[in-house]
Amino acid sequence: MEELIEKYKKIIEDAGQKFTTQKKIILDIIIEGNRHMSANEIYNLVKEKNIGLATVYRALNSFTELGILKEIKIDSTSYYELKIYSGKAMHVHFKCSKCKNIFDIDDKNLILEYIKLNNLVENKFGVEIKDADIMLIGVCSRCRS
Repeated sequence: MEELIEKYKKIIEDAGQKFTTQKKIILDIIIEGNRHMSANEIYNLVKEKNIGLATVYRALNSFTELGILKEIKIDSTSYYELKIYSGKAMHVHFKCSKCKNIFDIDDKNLILEYIKLNNLVENKFGVEIKDADIMLIGVCSRCRS
């Protein structure tokens, strides 16, 4: 994990920003959590370390602008994940409408279909796809049983 923190520290400092203790703590929480987290969830995990909600939002905005995090908006809530996890060829998210858990769906056959869809859209509309946000919403297997 320290190697990853050092990588992000370099990105932040190369952009002319300070790598503060608060930013490190917030990054640690995101890396350790290894899941999609909202600003409020992150804040609840760092507030005992005297980090305010505004500081969490500033750090998340900075990390997103620098390409460290990817922001996923669902309804009126933003969730954040490390960009290294969202850089998969196929990155579909599933949100359970009951437990509100968000997880990634990653399957070899889906990747092939996704590549076909990308190629079709690029060829038909003359565009180049750099990224996509696909969110499926339903009930997860745990809540269904």
